[in-house]
Amino acid sequence: MSRFRSIWFFLVALAVAPAHAAMLTYSNTMTGANFVDAYPAIRSLWESMLSTQYTVTFEESVLTGTLFGIFTYDTTVGCTSYSACVSNFPPPPGNPSTAQFRTVFSGQNRSHITTGSPVPGKFFGSFGGGYVQVDLPTPPVAATTAFAAHLWTTSSPGGNITVQVFAPGGSTPVATYTLPTNANSTPAFFGLTSNTPVGFVRFVSSQWVALDQFDFGALASAGGSSELPESTTLSYVSLGAVALLFGAVCKRRSA
Repeated sequence: MSRFRSIWFFLVALAVAPAHAAMLTYSNTMTGANFVDAYPAIRSLWESMLSTQYTVTFEESVLTGTLFGIFTYDTTVGCTSYSACVSNFPPPPGNPSTAQFRTVFSGQNRSHITTGSPVPGKFFGSFGGGYVQVDLPTPPVAATTAFAAHLWTTSSPGGNITVQVFAPGGSTPVATYTLPTNANSTPAFFGLTSNTPVGFVRFVSSQWVALDQFDFGALASAGGSSELPESTTLSYVSLGAVALLFGAVCKRRSA
């Protein structure tokens, strides 16, 4: 009987074991990522993995200079005025198409949107150091399972940026990556897909971080499952084995 009991506990533990987050990265500069030398090609590869995608470009004419607060952007509406998009106490993202941007520096939310190299048009940047944080839609509003950014360092081109990925409501990163940036006119591309929701992401550097474009959305998955196929299959097999073992034990007792 002790042998049956040992197998029983093993299979029950296997059946209820949680699935682990699986993340894939895409970059034109980072070793170990899905690497494609051509910048448009690696972005297209990341986009091909998505079922839903929203894009923030920071190009609105009302956005310029220092932002004293948190920048909330709804990609379906845009930004019609400074006061409509920048606040010190904004609500959490209220729909799947809204993300929030901030630079946390010395306990303050201070950022800037300006125009400059290495790409034409405006970009969102850290103010006086600190880190750039992007808060993403989370359940029950939406499950954000993919994001991408065009990045570089402005104070010293070619610096490294640490990408920290957090689960919804998390206090410590569930994944951390080091992204080398380019010293030339091409921003570094970093994209990520995950089989579990992402709550927010931080871009950390000893240099000033610049963000030219940010995309977020949902990873395409068969049947809408956010769990790894291997974990799901293993759970089903384990539950079936538990049922068979239970039947065998009952039969043995009745014999």
